[in-house]
Amino acid sequence: MNIIKKEINETKEILTRIKNKNFLGNEGRAIKNSSWQIATTLIAKIGSLIFTIIIARLMLPELYGLYGLALSTILFMGIFSDLGINSALTTFLSKTIDKTPAKAKGYFHLLTKYKIIL
Repeated sequence: MNIIKKEINETKEILTRIKNKNFLGNEGRAIKNSSWQIATTLIAKIGSLIFTIIIARLMLPELYGLYGLALSTILFMGIFSDLGINSALTTFLSKTIDKTPAKAKGYFHLLTKYKIIL
């Protein structure tokens, strides 16, 4: 029960910081960036919903079914296009950027090439 109260207090603190536009420090930066990410995701989802409704109205049911199949196939193949390259790039760059910038640059170029190829 104590954990729940702690989480509720932290949530209230975050909402207060957003309301007061207090984005100082690392926590503030994380809150600000998360807010932008949430807003971007919501706008993209709403836009996608509107686009889907428009496409469904313009196409015949058979064509809309074919469109759905093609879109599902493309999105399914998109799952395999990343293969953890973004995570690897973040991990290796964060570990080497301070110690050896040239090595970090090499990691960046190599993983970017892999990403483009896939």
